[in-house]
Amino acid sequence: MRVKFEKGKKYKLTPEIAEYYDSVDDGEDNPCIGYHYAIANGTGKFHGCDCWIVNEAGEVHPGLSESPVPVLVEQLETEIATVLIEVE
Repeated sequence: MRVKFEKGKKYKLTPEIAEYYDSVDDGEDNPCIGYHYAIANGTGKFHGCDCWIVNEAGEVHPGLSESPVPVLVEQLETEIATVLIEVE
């Protein structure tokens, strides 16, 4: 399934993926807890999109601030993913 991601829109990650990003430190062994959202870095009809991993306030994860990371639609919370426009 491909969906339309919108650049700059914030999407909530699934608990499993959010837990993974909680385990990624800032590069200096300092924990970075609470970065459970992804902000799309592009707009288009994708199965996945490069996204910035952010906290609720929109602050980029310190250990992932060099570049966006790929996020698949399956890694988004169901209620958020269903809001996206499904395309054929």
